[in-house]
Amino acid sequence: MQHLSDLSHEDGFIDVGANIGLITCFAAERCSAVLSLEPSARELAELLRNCGLLSATACQPVCLASAASDTPGFASFRINQAAHSGGNSLGSTLKESDRQTTVPVLRLDDLFNDTGLAGWPAMHTAWQRSRLVIKIDVEGFESGVIRGMTGLLREKRFRKVIIELNRSRAITLSGGDDTDQIMRNSGYTPLVDPGSREHHDQCYIPTVMPGR
Repeated sequence: MQHLSDLSHEDGFIDVGANIGLITCFAAERCSAVLSLEPSARELAELLRNCGLLSATACQPVCLASAASDTPGFASFRINQAAHSGGNSLGSTLKESDRQTTVPVLRLDDLFNDTGLAGWPAMHTAWQRSRLVIKIDVEGFESGVIRGMTGLLREKRFRKVIIELNRSRAITLSGGDDTDQIMRNSGYTPLVDPGSREHHDQCYIPTVMPGR
């Protein structure tokens, strides 16, 4: 939560891999608009229940039963046992206890534009003012989400990009880990020094150029 302590009513928040909605609900009490993506029907049901407990002053999150990546359409999705739901992810089943299903996949660049946001004034305003904040927790498929929002990154629509990074898991599940390089190439600077840790939360902010 440390990277979310400065959320305000000026922000539009995007929660990719929302699970049961702890971060979604935290943001809804502070931001003017919240989009929450959770492809697992089991976790989505809990997410919707938790959103129903928000205070009267919170914004109402828009919750979509979808994953995010760079190729829209449909994809295989592995669902862990409920006690380990934080490990749900795109990709092939790894254990006998996992369940496989098919889920819709969207690109964030396809949603966040004048046409896509026309019916959501609060999120449209946050997008226009470059006041978007995004949290990505997708268990090894972070680079796919990032590649699906390169337009938003290029336009500096995000004031913060918070990503749970797990290098070894990314290599195992998606075959590589170029998330940090994509973010740096897109003009975003990491704030956290991970040291030797492969698994950590990273926060990126737009790079400030000298003289600006």
